[in-house]
Amino acid sequence: MSYQKTWEVIVEPENPFPIRDLRVHTAQGEPLKFPLHRVNLNDEILRYWDRKQIEMVTARAETFAQALRQVDTPTIARMQRQIGGIDQKYRCTAAVLRDQDLYLALSVTNYMMFVGTNERAINDQEFRARLIQAGLEDAADPNRYFANPLAMCAVVYGFNRVDDHTSIYVPIALRSDKVAIYPNVHHVFGGIVDVGEQGGRIDFGERMRTELREEIGLEDREMGDLSFRGIIRQGPSRIPEVISSLPIYVDQNTLQERWRTKAPAKFEHRNLTLYGIRDIEPFLEEYGATMVPSGAAALDSFLRHHSESLGLGEAQPTLQ
Repeated sequence: MSYQKTWEVIVEPENPFPIRDLRVHTAQGEPLKFPLHRVNLNDEILRYWDRKQIEMVTARAETFAQALRQVDTPTIARMQRQIGGIDQKYRCTAAVLRDQDLYLALSVTNYMMFVGTNERAINDQEFRARLIQAGLEDAADPNRYFANPLAMCAVVYGFNRVDDHTSIYVPIALRSDKVAIYPNVHHVFGGIVDVGEQGGRIDFGERMRTELREEIGLEDREMGDLSFRGIIRQGPSRIPEVISSLPIYVDQNTLQERWRTKAPAKFEHRNLTLYGIRDIEPFLEEYGATMVPSGAAALDSFLRHHSESLGLGEAQPTLQ
């Protein structure tokens, strides 16, 4: 059986290893900037950001209106930041893996430019082609005019029976229409990596734990060690993303209840479905071409490295 591959591998270890053993080295990457002859392209990106904010406010209008009526300042501030905040992000222009040393070329971009370039490119093929062509003409670099913030996601998995790999279950979410990027499609869990203080070191483990606290409502004591599985580039959006996996120590009912009642960022997902590990390949065959590419890549890596212990044939993604 096979399924469509919607990503490119940037770096991949021979075998996954604990992310705490990953040594990250950063170098100065090329910043995103537009020359004078590309000012129209830059303006087009900014105007798209304007339209996207209106779209996001409209999608969450009822919640926003209720917060305004109640003068719920914390909720208003949180929603304004989620919709219109222009936070700094790491722009990743190169990555090299040597054993357990990861070398990253980073500069700084922001959420506005990410939405105006990468998010728009997902469904606007004509825009994506123009942006790629401009980068090729000006710098022989197809990614030159994409913001390309460094992102991260993880396959989260639990066990119905202790240490029995055939009993693994994996939660996969269906994203809601209230998110700025990839609404109404399946994904695992993750987000864009935040810039540390004074551009400090990147803590991938803490970043992922934060995402899981917010998106599922998990507690730190319920999460195991994060494993590094590589960095891929999403095909449609061009986003570079770390893929990983992490065991959790809660039963299925508890996980569902946590998501329903304790996840601060529950609005990001419409539902949460738990899949047995033998159901992952059929899931990818049905949804792999339409789900978030990094989620598909993470599931593919996870499945490949568990196939032997499960007595399954090796899954074969098809490049399209």
